[in-house]
Amino acid sequence: GRRAGTYSKGMRQKVGVALALAKGAQALLLDEPTSGLDPSASVEFSDLVRRLASDGAAVLMATHDLSEADLAGFLDRAGLQGEAHGRRAGTYSKGMRQKVGVALALAKGAKALLLDEPTSGLDPSASVEFSGLVRRLAEDGAAVLMATHDLFRVKDTASRVGVLVDGRLREEVAPEALHATDLEALYLGHVRGAEAPVSA
Repeated sequence: GRRAGTYSKGMRQKVGVALALAKGAQALLLDEPTSGLDPSASVEFSDLVRRLASDGAAVLMATHDLSEADLAGFLDRAGLQGEAHGRRAGTYSKGMRQKVGVALALAKGAKALLLDEPTSGLDPSASVEFSGLVRRLAEDGAAVLMATHDLFRVKDTASRVGVLVDGRLREEVAPEALHATDLEALYLGHVRGAEAPVSA
């Protein structure tokens, strides 16, 4: 009967599981469910997960117990300056926040990254720096899928380019075979073709 706002984090985690079960969920995706819990609550929640699994629920749980040195290493790998590691994220530029997002993906062991307009709003220097980071991640074996309207950045970064119009893949090309202005013409040709009226 208590207000949920008075619950501990462990209690809120249990409420989340109860809501999923009430909706008949057969699978639960838990992202760092024991983060911030005291040892007792963490053990209790782990017992709950084991009971759910033994009852037939599919449980996928992402969890990492990382040291500060580990976290700093991921931030360094993502290109965030060391002096910024201890600052509040609210003081970060957009480019710095993009790097933190990449660092979080690396910390979770992500093998693939989906980036939606990652250079939008970045100044030219930050955009070039972020493209270099994307290339390094790809060279290290990560699969990177980037949606962008920045055709010059595509030419500089991508190994394959797909032209999407209305959510459908219209063409796929190797960027090294084209100049950025060719990519623009290719894109506009597909867009204008999609906008053309259908003849009777």
